[in-house]
Amino acid sequence: MRSGKGPRYRGSTEKCLPGSILVTDGKTVEVVCTGSGEVLTYNWQGIVDQATVCHTAVVVTGTECAQGVREAFDASCRYLGHPPQALLHDNKPIHNEQELREHIEKTTIMIPATPERGENKAAIEGEFGKFEQAVGTIYLDDTDVDRLKMSAVREILRAYTAGLNHAGRAEFNGKSRESVLKKSCPDSEKDRQFIEDLHGDHTKKRRSDHLPTRQASLAILNAAFELFGIADLDADGKIREWLAGRYTPESIRQG
Repeated sequence: MRSGKGPRYRGSTEKCLPGSILVTDGKTVEVVCTGSGEVLTYNWQGIVDQATVCHTAVVVTGTECAQGVREAFDASCRYLGHPPQALLHDNKPIHNEQELREHIEKTTIMIPATPERGENKAAIEGEFGKFEQAVGTIYLDDTDVDRLKMSAVREILRAYTAGLNHAGRAEFNGKSRESVLKKSCPDSEKDRQFIEDLHGDHTKKRRSDHLPTRQASLAILNAAFELFGIADLDADGKIREWLAGRYTPESIRQG
């Protein structure tokens, strides 16, 4: 049966000033141990600033619980340097725990999200969705301690690079690096000559990387050395040749 609630549109949720409202929610993170085959699950108690979607804390617990919310709130206060005016949360019973409410409500108003209104927590929900898209299941090799450590480092780096690859980029008109790369159909002949020239230049036994502005830079240097009366210090011109091949005319003029 269709809900009687009206449609919601992008931008219809009021945004406050940065640091005024934090939004929290729990996310189950799956970890597969490739050595033993064991599958583990943890709760990521995510918490972000409502206005900027800046992550203010990362807390991991065995399950979603009031203690995790408290830890995320306290860590966020330290990160911000002050408590927020409000903490927006879902309607799970953990947020009604008396000790949790007494702790948070000393400084901050706790606000439950409107039921069935995902827009209320769009900031944190969107971050969870991007995590699933970019990172997903974490794989750790628990065959031995050394492999476990190495696989943990690998997964951290994978998560970092995946986040960069999926982020929209201004230089690609909002598209991600990954989408531009995977949708590209390069012409095998277009860059062939450049690649062959580059290979030939980089594999020379006596390689010399001169800027294309070398001659212009050299003319400026020659004039400057004469002007300041130091041409005799570089009688064979090798210093000027070296400088001209590595610095643009503009940088030489500024120097």
